[in-house]
Amino acid sequence: MKKVSIIIPFKGQTEAELMLPLSSIYNQIGVDLSQLDIHLVNDGGKTIDLSKFDVLADRLEIHYHEIPNGGPGVARQYGIDNSISEYIMFIDADDVLYYVGALWPFYNASNQGHQMIRASYWEQIAGNPYT
Repeated sequence: MKKVSIIIPFKGQTEAELMLPLSSIYNQIGVDLSQLDIHLVNDGGKTIDLSKFDVLADRLEIHYHEIPNGGPGVARQYGIDNSISEYIMFIDADDVLYYVGALWPFYNASNQGHQMIRASYWEQIAGNPYT
């Protein structure tokens, strides 16, 4: 069983656009990426070519799901329903983790045995990882 599933709902993004959040996850430090899996949930958009992400396959396990258009909430729920990890995290398709240690606090908390981890929204601005 994986420790953390990161669910990314999307509709209409290209492979190049999805590469931004995926590569920002790929470049995280302080996190055992073998304990993460990514669920890309296509919410009724055009089918994407998952092979475009093969360059990330050495460190990321990416699952691709296509569902009928139901909105981001339905897509997130589908990701939850298809995850077997202990913890769930959401990232929007247009999010980028600018700071390479952004996932560390969440991942570290997941290793402390908590039943739930709640975090407030944290905006990172390019060039300033602490905002």
